[in-house]
Amino acid sequence: MNDIPSSGPDGPEDSMLEQRVAALETRVGRIETKVDRIDAALLRLEPAIRDIAGRLSDLNAKVAGLDGRMAGIEGRLSQIPNVWQTIALLATLLIGLSGIVFTASRFLHP
Repeated sequence: MNDIPSSGPDGPEDSMLEQRVAALETRVGRIETKVDRIDAALLRLEPAIRDIAGRLSDLNAKVAGLDGRMAGIEGRLSQIPNVWQTIALLATLLIGLSGIVFTASRFLHP
């Protein structure tokens, strides 16, 4: 007539229920211990993470400063004449110098 098992102390599943509850209590105790360890680890990690974040912002500021300096160096390097420009400049100077020497020799020798 009654399909629901008895939940009293004389019920057929009473010993199984106590074993299951005891096993659950043991496991919950282990879980609480692990959660406490995780919580302690997170509390130790929090200052380290803040320190890393501070160092990262310092590093970003330094990189931004280096970026500006590199742009300045790049601008200076772009103004340096290349090999062909240097050869052309020297050739022009030599031709001009030889012209001056030739003209001076014409005036100095009668």
